[in-house]
Amino acid sequence: MKAIFFICFIIIFKFCCSLNIKSTKESIVYQYGIDEDYYSKWSFALTGLELEFNCVNSSVVRTCSIPMDELIAKKLHGVTSSCLFLIGYKNMCGYPIIPEKTPTPIVEPEFRPPTKGGNVLIQGYYLVIGASSFTIYPSEILSIISVIDSVNTDATNLTISYPGGCGPRSLIWKNGNNYTFNHESPSIQSLSVNDSLVLINGDNFCNVKEMVDILMDEIKVDKQSIELVDHEIIKLNYNQKYCKWVEIKVVSGGLVSNVFKKEFKPNPIKINTVPSDIGGIVIIEGQRLSSSIKSTPLVKIGNYSCIVISSTINTIECNIKPIPKGSILKDLIVSISIDGIKNDNKLLFSFDTPFISDILITQGIIKINGNCLGTNSSTQIYIDDVLQTNITISVNEKQTILLFQPSIQIKKSKLYLKNEIKSNEVILDSSFYGKFSESYISVDGQIVNYTLYNINQVNYNKIPIIKFLNNITISGMDIKNSTEYSTHTYSFQIPNGCGRKEFFISIGDQGFRSELYYGAPKIRNCSIGINQMIVCNGNFESYVGLYNDDEIQIHLKNEFFKKPSSFDKNSFSFPSNIQNNVTEIFLQVCNELSEIYIVDSVLEPLKNLTINNNNNNNNNNNNNNNNNNNNNNNNNNNNTSQFDSTTNEKQIYNETYESFDNGFYTNSNHKNYNDNINSAKSTKESIVYQYGIDEDYYSKWSFALTGLELEFNCVNSSVVRTCSIPMDELIAKKLHGVTSSCLYYIGYKNICGSPIIPEKTPTPIVEPEFRPPTKGGNVLIQGYYLVIGASSFTIYPSEILSIISVIDSVNTDATNLTISYPGGCGPRSLIWKNGNNYTFNHESPSIQSLSVNDSLVLINGDNFCNVKEMVDILMDEIKVDKQSIELVDHEIIKLNYNQKYCKWVEIKVVSGGLVSNVFKKEFKPNPIKINTVPSDIGGIVIIEGQRLSSSIKSTPLVKIGNYSCIVISSTINTIECNIKPIPKGSILKDLIVSISIDGIKNDNKLLFSFDTPFISDILITQGIIKINGNCLGTNSSTQIYIDDILQTNITISVNEKQTILLFQPSIQIKKSKLYLKNEIKSNEVILDSSFYGKFSESYISVDGQIVNYTLYNINQVNYNKIPIIKFLNNITISGMDIKNSTEYSTHTYSFQIPNGCGRKEFFISIGDQGFRSELYYGTPKIRNCSIGINQMIVCNGDFRSYVELYMLGDIKIQFSNSEIKDDIPDKPIKFQGDYFSFPLKAEYGPSEISLQVCKELSVPLKVDISPKLESIDSSPEFNINGGTVVISGQNFVNDTTIDTNVYCFYNQKQYDCLFSNYTTILCNLDTTGPYNQECILKFNNQTNKNISISFIAPVVLGSSMISKPSLGGIISIYGKEFYDAIDMVSIGKNQCTNATFVNSTCITCIINTITNKINVNGGSGNPSESISLKQLVNVTINGKSGSNILSIYEKENEIEIEIDKQYNQTKNGSDITSVGTNSKNSAQNDNNNNDTRTKILCIIFGIVIFIFLSIFLYYYRGKEYIEVYKLNKKESDKVNEYRRVHNVYYSKEATIYYDELDIRITNLTNFLNNINNNNNNNNNNNNNNNDNNDNNKNNNNNNNNDNDNDNNNNNNNNNNNNNNNNNNNNDNNDNNKNNNNNNNNNNNNNNNNDNDNDNNNNNNNNNNNNNNNNNNNNNNNNNNNNNNNNNNNNNNNNNNEE
Repeated sequence: MKAIFFICFIIIFKFCCSLNIKSTKESIVYQYGIDEDYYSKWSFALTGLELEFNCVNSSVVRTCSIPMDELIAKKLHGVTSSCLFLIGYKNMCGYPIIPEKTPTPIVEPEFRPPTKGGNVLIQGYYLVIGASSFTIYPSEILSIISVIDSVNTDATNLTISYPGGCGPRSLIWKNGNNYTFNHESPSIQSLSVNDSLVLINGDNFCNVKEMVDILMDEIKVDKQSIELVDHEIIKLNYNQKYCKWVEIKVVSGGLVSNVFKKEFKPNPIKINTVPSDIGGIVIIEGQRLSSSIKSTPLVKIGNYSCIVISSTINTIECNIKPIPKGSILKDLIVSISIDGIKNDNKLLFSFDTPFISDILITQGIIKINGNCLGTNSSTQIYIDDVLQTNITISVNEKQTILLFQPSIQIKKSKLYLKNEIKSNEVILDSSFYGKFSESYISVDGQIVNYTLYNINQVNYNKIPIIKFLNNITISGMDIKNSTEYSTHTYSFQIPNGCGRKEFFISIGDQGFRSELYYGAPKIRNCSIGINQMIVCNGNFESYVGLYNDDEIQIHLKNEFFKKPSSFDKNSFSFPSNIQNNVTEIFLQVCNELSEIYIVDSVLEPLKNLTINNNNNNNNNNNNNNNNNNNNNNNNNNNNTSQFDSTTNEKQIYNETYESFDNGFYTNSNHKNYNDNINSAKSTKESIVYQYGIDEDYYSKWSFALTGLELEFNCVNSSVVRTCSIPMDELIAKKLHGVTSSCLYYIGYKNICGSPIIPEKTPTPIVEPEFRPPTKGGNVLIQGYYLVIGASSFTIYPSEILSIISVIDSVNTDATNLTISYPGGCGPRSLIWKNGNNYTFNHESPSIQSLSVNDSLVLINGDNFCNVKEMVDILMDEIKVDKQSIELVDHEIIKLNYNQKYCKWVEIKVVSGGLVSNVFKKEFKPNPIKINTVPSDIGGIVIIEGQRLSSSIKSTPLVKIGNYSCIVISSTINTIECNIKPIPKGSILKDLIVSISIDGIKNDNKLLFSFDTPFISDILITQGIIKINGNCLGTNSSTQIYIDDILQTNITISVNEKQTILLFQPSIQIKKSKLYLKNEIKSNEVILDSSFYGKFSESYISVDGQIVNYTLYNINQVNYNKIPIIKFLNNITISGMDIKNSTEYSTHTYSFQIPNGCGRKEFFISIGDQGFRSELYYGTPKIRNCSIGINQMIVCNGDFRSYVELYMLGDIKIQFSNSEIKDDIPDKPIKFQGDYFSFPLKAEYGPSEISLQVCKELSVPLKVDISPKLESIDSSPEFNINGGTVVISGQNFVNDTTIDTNVYCFYNQKQYDCLFSNYTTILCNLDTTGPYNQECILKFNNQTNKNISISFIAPVVLGSSMISKPSLGGIISIYGKEFYDAIDMVSIGKNQCTNATFVNSTCITCIINTITNKINVNGGSGNPSESISLKQLVNVTINGKSGSNILSIYEKENEIEIEIDKQYNQTKNGSDITSVGTNSKNSAQNDNNNNDTRTKILCIIFGIVIFIFLSIFLYYYRGKEYIEVYKLNKKESDKVNEYRRVHNVYYSKEATIYYDELDIRITNLTNFLNNINNNNNNNNNNNNNNNDNNDNNKNNNNNNNNDNDNDNNNNNNNNNNNNNNNNNNNNDNNDNNKNNNNNNNNNNNNNNNNDNDNDNNNNNNNNNNNNNNNNNNNNNNNNNNNNNNNNNNNNNNNNNNEE
């Protein structure tokens, strides 16, 4: 029976009770209907908790509540039972609480589980009442692994087994409530790159690919390249093309991770090799070998710089100089730095290692491509390990191509080279090869024969095919010149092309790789043309197209390639330059060079002579041209050019004579030859001396060691002798050792045997640039004429550089010399004895690596100066103080540098004026010290160290083990973060602390352990021992040991955060060891409490005060001494003996304590005694708080002493579990002497408020700011437009209206409410009557109030009149609050029948015939004989009546029309307000224009009904007059005159519409009294149309709906004219007039005018229909608009509304 009752109870309670449950952390509230069953008691057997409901009843609602706090909430778990009071029965107990009717769970703080799941803590209230698990959506059951059937279980802190997931999910309770949460945000901890594989390590990565995005520099990566390994690892196939820093973010389940910066480093994979003695182009292949910002990479091979020529993402080409002999040449590390990012893989390079990259068979010749292929004499070829001795080898200068012709057929044999070092091995098969019949192919293409040798018999009848690298194939054709098919010739149509083209030729199953050569043009001759252009001739017809495609360039022996200035089929040209010293010219065609053209030696003297024509005074100068022995007479030109063939001989003489007179030669007498010889002009092509024609000169040079003899070739003019020696590299190599010369003495003979004078040797040429390392050593210098007659260099500042190359050896290369360079810094100069010097600087500094240890920065690299004054270090372009720089050597710099922030820093070294590469270094966070917190409650973790903050103010990410620590604040030295309670069973010791700031993570190992008690400080305050620290335990669990003895007779008090422990020792403790034990032993400290003190006051005023302080256990030696208090800021105050006792061991002193706040630590001493203590300044008391005006929370109290502290920022307001921020500009926080206020926000709820004064909290005050409903207008009376329900109360905010509304049952409509002020909310309802309506108010989603709405009774204001009472008739009654629910209308004692509802302001009815005589005086006379003009008109609608005494009847045949009054009103632009004799009465009753218009409508309606409506509707088409009323005889003349003057006629603007019994009369203009036109409105806007050549034509097109206007009149169109388009097109010969036609609100005017004159006729239209027409009459144009007597064209239109 009980079970049946319980089932019934469940069904009734579950489905019949309309429960409204509201739960907060302060209470559980149930609301029931007054006649519904309700809970009266809850019991929780396991925890022994019983909760009784306190119920309060109103007329319709019962509200039952239980107060709540954290201690109660902890026990709300386990088996439940309840008592239910059944209405009409009794209190029934013993049944479980129905899960579906449990309170709304509160989850707080936010639940953010990790995506991988596991044992996760969830906190809050009412989580498991009547339940042992959660349901999660999507469908999973989360088991609670906290033992919820244990009495010790805390129901506000539960550990659940969470399966993991991704994106937003929901916890769902059986009571229908749900809590939507997301997971912890993803976090990137580290990232590694291996080729194109990126490995991202972190936390909380979704394992569903669709919910994961990876952003590289804000660009999404293709999802197909993402592999989700687990929640902590993502593999990514990502090809970052460029070497750069990339910002990586992971978006997981809609949450964005931190930004992680990663350098994608250059990854060199493959490198060629070059000869060490000549250097060359090094090609490096790999990944990310180029910069995204197009900067040039820095390449080092070992210690040697490789100058980058070009770089792509996969290739770097760089040029390395010849290496000094004796240097290390093998296994050199390749280092590449791009934008400061350096490769970390190890690629090795070795010089001189021969490498075969490719083999081709060309014209029967074996062509080997590769590197370091040696020389003709040194390279050996091995085939199948047999040295080939009977072949000729040809190797090019760069050692990249080797050619040889095998003496025998080689079939699939192993081939390698040997040049001291063995090359790689390749397979060679030369048994099948071929030859073209031509040595080269025309660039236009041609048919050519190709002979194949050693064709296999099976392939005799097959067709050979040539396939090029671009996949173009051509088939051969048998020319059938032989029946011998093993060697056979075929013809091929070779397509056009240029350069060399590789191809593969095959016939059947045989084939080999080869190449063809397209050839290059031959230069026939070159000469100097006009404009100093060098012109070269030849047959270039086939090459013009290639020139246009930029495939042809000029190559000068001593210059880079340049494009010709012009190029045609017969010649090309380019500008000459005296500096070029051109001796060789050739063309480069598709990277292949033509034959070299040698410039004619006849031009040599002129091309090497610099001529400056500055003083030309002779008008007739002869220019002697040495060209094919022809003498030409030319006018003198002032030019400076090497190839100037128009130079004047006398001018040459003058110039050379001047130069010789400047110190080299003054006359023709013989002098010492040392003075006779001029310095030489030298290039890499020649050495040139110039002499006067009668001066001694060199004829020959000899270099005995190398056997070199050089004879000068001298060319004479009349005044100048030019002697030259041609030069090339082979000759220059031998210009060293002991020298001798032959000098030809004029008038004597050739005398030989004297050394070449060092002072007169050629100008040395240093090439390439000499850039020695700063540390010095054996350094290579290259160039020409470096040591003729010398064995050393002089360097400035003064040092001698010895040449360590053996220059007295026949094998010495004088163009490549190794010198012993001592090292140095900045620009220096090499000086030769001939006066020439070469200024150079050193190699640029290069940063290779950088390490940071605290504030010590170690920079490793090359070419750092060792002179501090010449070194600067730039950190982010800011110079570092030189005092902090220590130069260890040329490769290491130590720097004392304190980078405050964790950030990437760009470092550059400026050394000797040269700037290094930019090196980017992350200055990582360096955590050094960390506190500990309890694992069961969590808390504030404080991390101390260096660089713990971001320069861009971003928030650090802190992980302790796998647990996130949410950062509260961070400075450069401190991070404070909050860690949540840790689930039981988790690892709690030796957890690694990980800090990530802007993607930069610490790499030092700082460990953290939970629950380890730590004593940081100990004070004696008021005789109490105060221990500060962490994890100090609880009052019951913590044990105190003094000298290893457990203290049992003391009371311990520990605060909630376990950071402060207080106890009072029972005995004096003198220098004893103290530690705590709470399962784990704390650190040990020394305690001495034998000397202590107490203030007489519990706290000090913040303004400061005099206070007494008693010291206990003063030693006798200190009795008469003065105690001194010293604060941490070194302020000291001395005590004053108040002499209240002669007992000096315990004695009291007074101190003047200064102002302050919070707690201040101090040290007090008297004589040799002292201890540390603290004083407390106290905090203010908040009396009360409430919501004031302007939505401000106002709190009152005595705050006068605290205003200044607030202004200094030492006071913070704590409310609603947070610090109040002053972040609303128009509502600032105010802090005054008697109150403070701050803006109310939606997120605030009932909470405690306190002031934090210098980190000390005042006594909290409970503040309830929840909205409170006090009263509503439950029976409002509305009008026809609805009305407003006024809600009064307290603490209203904007958001209060979100869940506040009124629902009306009549129209089933819900109305939202509007916030007015903090005490008022308004609900505007547009519901209409006349029937009373029931509505319900829902306030703040919790309180329901019934509202009964009634409606105002009808209001009678006026009526029409009956002109013939004897006939009766229809009367119109106007007023307001009329509805279509008319009960009765009575006039006087008579009922007005057939009452009809017109609209809310008008009804009509029929008055029966009145036979009585009308009493004009309105009421006097015998009632049986007369009836009054005025009657009581009563209207009853839905039982509510309204009445008024109105004039109803008038005398027969009398009418009063107030024409004059209406005329004046119309003239002033006012609306028509009344018609007929009843207008005065109406105006007296109500001055409102709307009522007047209503009166007119009603009158018209009555007349329209009375007259036949259908006839009237069709009558007014066109422009015919209609009469307004029938006028009596004596008024007719006046009315006729009025009509004539005012043009009263009926236009179509007045239209009567029917719409569902509502007669709507719109735009009454021109009807009744259309007295809105001015004096001359009969012919409004008359325009004279003159069609003459010199006159304007005025076309005015006016569009009205149905009117055709025959005259040129501008009519004012009314509101019902929509979308009328007036188009005026005026095109006149001379004068045109712009006519702008004006329509009212919705008319579109389009005027297209082509005018030669400026006469305008502008009709301007305004919204209130006032048209102003301004006409300018010029040029005999008559355009007359006569408006008003004063010709002012002002037309006033009346807008008539419905």
